[in-house]
Parts: sequence; C-alpha cells; structure tokens
Amino acid sequence: MFIRTLFEIGRIIEGLKEDRDRLIEREKTLSLFSAFDREDKETVRPEYDYDKYQEKIEIINKRIRNLTKEAVSYLVDTKVAECGDMTIIDALLYVDELREKEKRLYAMKTHQERERKNNPYRAEYEYINYDRKRIEEEYLKTKAELERIKMYVDFYIYELSYDSKI
Repeated sequence: MFIRTLFEIGRIIEGLKEDRDRLIEREKTLSLFSAFDREDKETVRPEYDYDKYQEKIEIINKRIRNLTKEAVSYLVDTKVAECGDMTIIDALLYVDELREKEKRLYAMKTHQERERKNNPYRAEYEYINYDRKRIEEEYLKTKAELERIKMYVDFYIYELSYDSKI
C-alpha cells in the first residue's frame, strides 16, 4: 500500500492504455501472415498464441478498471470542506454551473443599453430590461466564486494524495 495522487493515477492509466494498444497492434500483426503459394507456410508463420495475448490484455484491462474505480470512488467520497462540504464530483458540477452563469452574465453586462438590430428596412432597436449595476455585481461575484471553487477542486484533484491498494 502506497500513496498516489489522482494525477499520478491518470498518468498510470494512460500508460496502461498505451501498453494495451501496443499489445493489440502486435496481435493484429502476428494473427495474420502472408506467404506465396509454393512457399512452406510453416517457415514463415510467426509465433502467435491467442490465449497468451488475451490474458495479457485482460490483466491490463483489470488494472485500468481497478484504478478507475478507485479514482472515481475517491472523487465521489471525498468532501471538500472549503466548498460547503461538497464532494469533488458535486464541486465539479458546480463549476460547470458557474461557468454557464458567468457566460450568461457576461453577455448581459456587455450588451449596450440600446443596440440597433439588423433590420435593413427600418430603424429597430433592442433595449436592456435589467439593472446593469446589478448584473455587473452578480458577474463579479460569480467569477470570484468560480475561481475559489476551481482553486479548491484543483488542489484536491492534483495535490491531495490518498491510499492506493493497487
């Protein structure tokens, strides 16, 4: 039992996937071969054992599943006290909500009080129907909250370690 961060586990999983892909490519190469009609096929037949390759691939897949399951359970179970006692998954979902809200508020705060619409036949204007100062305040508050939550989520995902059974 030793300590690993989620970032390290992600790198290990990526390496395992590369190993598995190399094995699969090697299997594709060895599972088929070419020979001329009059050539002795046994002299050019590559050494290939289907069961051996499947066993190696399954071992790698099992490690990937175990690491993924552990990382996901960590994300679901770990509470981020600085984020109102949310789990990391909750905090990630909250970050997504805040990003959407920030985009909407940015569009509202950058809209002119009166903007001309693209109507070639007559002068038509679009007017805002909200308090610009209130939107500006809400935008700054949302942006600050987003930065605060992202900082804690980044800390917990990349820096905080946990016990790994693998």
